[in-house]
Amino acid sequence: MRSPWRGRIRWVHRCLGAGAALYLLVVSLTGCAVLFEQELYRFFSPYPAVESQNRPRLSPTELTDIARARHPEFHVVGVWDRKVSTEVIAELWLESRTEIQQRLLDPYTGADLGDARPPVLRSLAVIRETHTSLMGGRQGRVINGIGAIVTIVLAFSGLANWLLATSKSADAMERFHRETGIWLASFVVVWGTTGAMLVVPSLFQNEMIDFAYALHSGAAGHWATRTVLAACALLIPILVAAGAWTWWRKSFAAHQFTGPPSVSSADDIDFPSERTMDRAAATKGSDLARNPES
Repeated sequence: MRSPWRGRIRWVHRCLGAGAALYLLVVSLTGCAVLFEQELYRFFSPYPAVESQNRPRLSPTELTDIARARHPEFHVVGVWDRKVSTEVIAELWLESRTEIQQRLLDPYTGADLGDARPPVLRSLAVIRETHTSLMGGRQGRVINGIGAIVTIVLAFSGLANWLLATSKSADAMERFHRETGIWLASFVVVWGTTGAMLVVPSLFQNEMIDFAYALHSGAAGHWATRTVLAACALLIPILVAAGAWTWWRKSFAAHQFTGPPSVSSADDIDFPSERTMDRAAATKGSDLARNPES
């Protein structure tokens, strides 16, 4: 007998999945990049070649004067040493009314060696900001916390729907959605729980926040751990797409293009009660024909 709760749980799961589809896509893809942020930052950081040519290094004041002459519209914020391979070059920050620039300078000649933060590194910063706050500051963090709770409910509703299923679907896409979803449920619950904690760190002790961050980002493990987490995160958009396709096929396509639902859709059909079915079988339908409302 079908559980009366299964239809409600399935409806909640589908509505939440449809509403959170874009959010899940954004946080899962940006999360993959954030998992390897340090490695990507080191890989894309500029490492210009510098030769001392047996000359002394220029002082910060001399480098500042060179930068002012080269960029008169900017104000020099400061000059710092930056280690590049075996050399230490100069990183100079310039500020105007509209922008801030970070340039690399040859410490021996003052030559401009390029942008200290090329577009790829700025893109990594945008990706991190998108993952942590959806580029919305405090309000974005609040939305992220709500999204984390929604993902937890999605995982548990999917698990409940799977446990209450009365038959196995013959549709390959639906089987993939169910089986992969059950396998990913534990990861989703951990990500959702730790993500919600990281949104409001002031409510927890520092040790708990450190532990939550280690679980959420895989920081406590080797690169292989982060690779597994990234693979699971990449499966989430595929899982959402499979669920959307299954829902669309059952709700619209099956009726518009292929006729009545197939046997694989039996779980989605509201069958008459057992009492009504027994009466129909005993009277060959004549009793129901005379009393359709009973």
